[in-house]
Amino acid sequence: MKPLSRFAFVFTLATAAMIPLLSCSASLAADVVKVERPVGDFQQVEIMDAVNVFLTQGPAKPAIIEAESNAGSRVEFETSGGVLKVFLKGSSFFSHHDVNVYLTAPDVNGLSIFGSGDLKVLGKLSGKDTIKISIAGSGNISGELNAPNVNASIAGAGDIKVKGKTRNLRVSIAGSGDYNGFDLMAENTNVSIVGSGDAHVYASKILSVSTAGSGDVSYLGDPQVHSSIMGSGSVKKR
Repeated sequence: MKPLSRFAFVFTLATAAMIPLLSCSASLAADVVKVERPVGDFQQVEIMDAVNVFLTQGPAKPAIIEAESNAGSRVEFETSGGVLKVFLKGSSFFSHHDVNVYLTAPDVNGLSIFGSGDLKVLGKLSGKDTIKISIAGSGNISGELNAPNVNASIAGAGDIKVKGKTRNLRVSIAGSGDYNGFDLMAENTNVSIVGSGDAHVYASKILSVSTAGSGDVSYLGDPQVHSSIMGSGSVKKR
């Protein structure tokens, strides 16, 4: 067989072999379904696995799961004492990009991630007293918050990005996580960092900072600044 003919023959065989694979991949990619699941009343959300959660404040509705059918069937909800836990049954094979969960509730004051999940507030989350957000791991929380008090904590490498308005803001970082909140307009802001995490905050009246390690705090506003720095960290006005 001539070299050119041999190449054409091999190319034809390779192309023919790929067609079923491409067809299978397209089928899997298209097999994304939405299903509704009932959940009990809740005021706090805890994400226990690598899942994307989208939260909307409004009249209570069933949860919506958007995922490939084999992944969506693994999503579990557990409600107890006003806390809704979202997790995956079985081994954590699927990445968080595979599973989206949409939640709607009228009064939520706590958002927590344990692990590598993501949580995004759609629209605005308003509270009458305190909204608490926390990450233990490498997850991400983002959205607009409006409450008299906002407490944000990161243990690990997670990231928080928020905007909105509050009277009193408390930020706590232990590890390498980052808090991005220049657009969360606060009157009094308290920041505590242990490790290499960074905080970007706003304060109009008082800013209190305590750092141990290499963490940096940058701020907007014109507050009175009280700081205690141990290590190479810094406090700078942007």
